[in-house]
Amino acid sequence: MDRNFRTDRSAALANAVAHDLNDELTVILGSLDSRVPPAEKLRTVGDAALRCAVISRRLLDYAGRHGTRRAIPLTAVLDDAA
Repeated sequence: MDRNFRTDRSAALANAVAHDLNDELTVILGSLDSRVPPAEKLRTVGDAALRCAVISRRLLDYAGRHGTRRAIPLTAVLDDAA
């Protein structure tokens, strides 16, 4: 594969991932609004965090570095914190 083509593909992938993660971070930061009920904040942040995890996992899969770590459901963490 041509080196310039690989570089262009890598840059396009990095750009797409950056935009996807930025979208989710915007959701997380927007949910910090004091007018939003706490339960809704947790649900919104949790959902966005799970989408970020999916993006990260796909990126790791693409890079061929898929780990063997076991995912912990966010609901379990939230239930333990309550």
